[in-house]
Amino acid sequence: MKNETIRQIRNILLRTFAVTFVLNLLMAAATFGLWDTWTSITGQWFHTAPQSLGPQMVNFFTATKFFALFVLLGPALALHWTLRAEERKAA
Repeated sequence: MKNETIRQIRNILLRTFAVTFVLNLLMAAATFGLWDTWTSITGQWFHTAPQSLGPQMVNFFTATKFFALFVLLGPALALHWTLRAEERKAA
């Protein structure tokens, strides 16, 4: 595989990680900032008890964090280190 292809894939993964991180922060701020409003709305729309929303939100944010770290950032760092090693070998 060419270095340009590896570099492009790495850049896509890193940018996707950055966007995921920012969106996760915005969702967390909106969720926990408007917690009272969201619990009443979800209770009416989905017939969910407010006591069960806390663990569900923690589960959601944990899943997005694991996705961002292990699916996006891990391979991006591996590709980055591979590119560095190839550049050092070529020089």
